[in-house]
Amino acid sequence: MNINRLTRISLFTALMIVFTVIIPPIPVPIININVTLQTFIVMLAGLLLKPIDAFISILLYVLIGALGFPVFSGYKSGLGVILGPTGGFIIAFPFVSLLISILKFKNSFILNIIITMFCGIIVTYFI
Repeated sequence: MNINRLTRISLFTALMIVFTVIIPPIPVPIININVTLQTFIVMLAGLLLKPIDAFISILLYVLIGALGFPVFSGYKSGLGVILGPTGGFIIAFPFVSLLISILKFKNSFILNIIITMFCGIIVTYFI
């Protein structure tokens, strides 16, 4: 693995943490979850990185949170969050970034973004 790949993977892991922790989440009181820009970074990683790099970068975020660092929404961490109401989203994120990275087309940029984002959102909410 070269320095360029390591930098891209760590950059998207850091962006995921920044967009989750530093930018304040918007609470949705009815279903007890917070709306963050995590999904945006997952989609962006899928569009800009190679499939394995996108998967690794978002998986690192999940592992960092599972190890106990407060990187999940609301400064939460641990396996309790992954097994809680937002755990499906957190588990789905690495696979969605992989899926988007695999599905991206080389021909049409706008069509690429629309189709891959739509597929990514469907898979995220399905899981």
